[in-house]
Amino acid sequence: MDLLIDKRELLDKARERNLTLGIIEKDYVLGWMLIGLGKIKGLTFKGGTALSKVYFPRLWRLSEDLDFVFEDDFKIIVGELTKLKMNKVRLKALLEKKFQYKGIESKSLDDMFPYDLLEILEGYWERELGRLVHPVPEMKKVISDVRDHLEFLKKSI
Repeated sequence: MDLLIDKRELLDKARERNLTLGIIEKDYVLGWMLIGLGKIKGLTFKGGTALSKVYFPRLWRLSEDLDFVFEDDFKIIVGELTKLKMNKVRLKALLEKKFQYKGIESKSLDDMFPYDLLEILEGYWERELGRLVHPVPEMKKVISDVRDHLEFLKKSI
């Protein structure tokens, strides 16, 4: 079952709300993230986006983040997330379309993860994530894990 809506539908939503396509895309992705995260016991969705999405869905509110409270071990969330099945073929195709649409010519993992990424993020990592997550995960480990999960892209990109 393909649960993705096409670009035409997104453009219609953008026109209805007088917003850009990019904003509507973000809102759409956040909605799907909520569906997936909603299956994790003990994870409580809170904040303005929660009010908008759950209690007042007709009053649209833009948000670029989702606020949660989880009072158990964060490893439980990580474990629930590694159970998710990823359609790698579909993801590759979507990324290739996105690169083409954005005019991005180089698509290698080295471009996505430049050699100086740790230096680029260093000033922000603790400060920005510290407001959201405790304890803050080790930057080098997170980047390494994400890169490892995306290794399958090397074969087609």
